[in-house]
Amino acid sequence: MPTQKIYFLGGGVCSITTVTADGQKAGVATVGNEGLIGMSAFGGDPESGETAVVEIAEGDAQVMDVKVFRREMERRAAFHDLIHRYAQAFAESLMQSVACNALHSVEKRCARCLLDFRDRVGRNEFPLTQDALAAMLGVRRASITLAAGALHRAGLIDRAHKNIVVRNPTGLEAAACECYAVVKGHFARLLP
Repeated sequence: MPTQKIYFLGGGVCSITTVTADGQKAGVATVGNEGLIGMSAFGGDPESGETAVVEIAEGDAQVMDVKVFRREMERRAAFHDLIHRYAQAFAESLMQSVACNALHSVEKRCARCLLDFRDRVGRNEFPLTQDALAAMLGVRRASITLAAGALHRAGLIDRAHKNIVVRNPTGLEAAACECYAVVKGHFARLLP
């Protein structure tokens, strides 16, 4: 279905997933109030395979019709510049994620993902199921159970029913791969 609306989150977190021809899903990015949902409209391909899943519904979202979005982009004003900077940061984070998925352990990627969620919701406790985390990381739920268990035994997180509590943010950052800091740096540089 063609993208008809662009969403700017005021809070919460969406995961962007890709589905393969055989129905397997993998998360490719997360978006919070730093970005937008509907990047396919930015590139002019309203029928890309991008699917956004609301993982944490908080706050309001501003909605913009794709035609209005394109008209604003054509004006080449401040909105255009901001969206371009976001698109660059988003592309750089996608490239980093490809490397991360190929080179880093599930435990390190899990720590990184939990930190991403914590940053976007602005607190250490947030709702997130192991099933959702498994889908975002493109792994089996059992792999998340093992990874989250290791992070829990290290005193970094607590797991309650459908909730994650980050107990030691500094320790969790140390347990995450360097991709967390790299991507955070991209966004800080491009969207100060």
